[in-house]
Amino acid sequence: VADKAVEELRERRAKYECGDLVDEAGQQEDSPAIAEEELKNVVSKKRNKRLSDEEFDDLWEKAIGKVTTREEVEVQVETTQSVINPTDRPVPPIFQSESYRQPLSLAFRSPAPSSGQSGSHWQDIDSQLDL
Repeated sequence: VADKAVEELRERRAKYECGDLVDEAGQQEDSPAIAEEELKNVVSKKRNKRLSDEEFDDLWEKAIGKVTTREEVEVQVETTQSVINPTDRPVPPIFQSESYRQPLSLAFRSPAPSSGQSGSHWQDIDSQLDL
């Protein structure tokens, strides 16, 4: 499995260098790099059909370590940016004034019958609290 993966990587590199490596939209790829999961799927399609998915997965787990340690294989690790911490965001100017005090408001529905003439069985309650 490791040899098949390296063979696939070599083929991708050759296609890239010749300008023949294109994506699904027909656009030329920026790099010969391939995601590990995509490489696994490509190699899996070329495997012996008598090999079950579970057997292939076991072989893949053992082989990927050998693939990444080969001198001809360059591993790129993608990092994702963490979620922005809400305290790191700038405070809007309206909230920066020391004299600004945002009114508190409550709005909810109560199952209490309404005494109003609207005929509604729900009572709307809306309060504005200014402390």
